[in-house]
Amino acid sequence: MRLNLYSIIFNPFFLIFITVFLGVWAGNWKKLGKMKPGVGGPLFIGLIIGWVVYSLADGISEGDKAYNAAEAIISKNMVPFEIQSFMLMLFVAAIGLLASKDLGIVIKKYGFRFIVLGIVITLSGALMSFGIVLLNSKSNIYEASGVYT
Repeated sequence: MRLNLYSIIFNPFFLIFITVFLGVWAGNWKKLGKMKPGVGGPLFIGLIIGWVVYSLADGISEGDKAYNAAEAIISKNMVPFEIQSFMLMLFVAAIGLLASKDLGIVIKKYGFRFIVLGIVITLSGALMSFGIVLLNSKSNIYEASGVYT
């Protein structure tokens, strides 16, 4: 039996493992300039790995022996929906727990301005991402969500 490298690279569980492993490792770096990645490490590594794997899969032509694995990863998304939803819930809960200790202080200090600013930033990011997708006819949904993120 021959080892098929593409079937390993396009395996969703392998992608999750590598992303978490490299993300935690990158998050533990002491400093990157004035910034410490912390819990954002897996997020940034996940964006990079997602872009690399999608670009790799998108470049495989139909006659290649890795075509089936590439087509599966493109048509079914990188990670199954259930796993993606569970990981997203864990991420949001972790960020919420980290931010909750400062949230009361910020709301007391800035009040309504803080809430309006959060809404304006989110909507302007969404509108700019949508505009970029409209201007670029070659863009796909994964690139658009990466830009929005």
